[in-house]
Amino acid sequence: MNNCQRRLTHMPLFCCLLMVMLFTQVHGQTPTPELQAREDIQQQINHAIASNQKQLVIKPGVYRLAVPTRSTFLTIANAKDLTIIADGVTFILTSLNRAIQIENCENLTLQGLTIDYDPLPFTQGLITNISEDRRYFDVQLCDGYPPIDLDFKLVCSVIDPASRIIKANTWSRYGGSFEKLGDRHYRIDQKRPMIDAMAVGDYALINRRDFIPHTIFLTESSNCTLRNVTLLTSSCFGFFESSCSGNRYDGLVIKPGPTPQGATVERFMSSRADGFHSKHAKVGPVVENCRFERMGDDGIAINGDFLLVMGRNTDVDKPSMDIIVKRQELYVQPGDRVLGLSRETGVPLGESRVVGIEKLDVTEDQINQTHE
Repeated sequence: MNNCQRRLTHMPLFCCLLMVMLFTQVHGQTPTPELQAREDIQQQINHAIASNQKQLVIKPGVYRLAVPTRSTFLTIANAKDLTIIADGVTFILTSLNRAIQIENCENLTLQGLTIDYDPLPFTQGLITNISEDRRYFDVQLCDGYPPIDLDFKLVCSVIDPASRIIKANTWSRYGGSFEKLGDRHYRIDQKRPMIDAMAVGDYALINRRDFIPHTIFLTESSNCTLRNVTLLTSSCFGFFESSCSGNRYDGLVIKPGPTPQGATVERFMSSRADGFHSKHAKVGPVVENCRFERMGDDGIAINGDFLLVMGRNTDVDKPSMDIIVKRQELYVQPGDRVLGLSRETGVPLGESRVVGIEKLDVTEDQINQTHE
């Protein structure tokens, strides 16, 4: 058998071994410690829910967690009367995905957890130059903070070097492009002039692009409690609930985490956007004994949607209003109160209680005429 024949004879075995190695890496049969840590905690949660445990205690310690794809790190679904105690537990999340999703839970308590991200969801640096037309500015990144790359979506805040918070009389900057000028030195082109109080010597804080936003998200859950949970940064909102009822948030803390390794300048931001946000709650949340600082947007926002009135029937025996609902599901129910507001001024016009609901078929032209 010549050399050529020998190579051909052994090639199928080599290909087979290579395919096994690739399959193992792609399908996670030998997971990293971060992937395994996340899987272990998720299994503890799943077992506690399936076995109707009243309490789950997560062993204190620092856990670096990873997910194999763009997905939520941990999901708590369909739990009832369960208390998860995570005193002394810190999760370090290694990608900008949602930390915890709580869905369809009742009387769930989550206590004591601390969450941070590494790498951080933002970077920061010193503004070294501003163009005369104020269309672009240059930033020298602080040591220890992530370099700007395609994962950044260029949402930028201006930080006052004296107060170390967002500078008064400056705009948040959305969009634009970046150009690398040198080692950790970048030019940010805003595409249009921005006339405000930004000056050379201020700091710029620039957000990275998140994969799944909002660090702790609750949906369709009632009478749940988050107690003594601390966020040292977030992927967008810190705490966000939607379509929930009667939840309680006690002793929550949002603050900047520790100065990164290799850095000499402290973090200027905690949550990238709102600290706490509640939307479409049937019974509103209780937020007490909390401290939120250095968010990129609102501290606390509790709201729903405005509903556009298409018309009304003033019949004394059966008064009614025709309204446009923006969402697929109808979240207004009989018994709810509705408050009318002036379109021009926002001044309240009066309050009514819903006694019945009927779906109407309307055309796109009718809706457009109402908007006009």
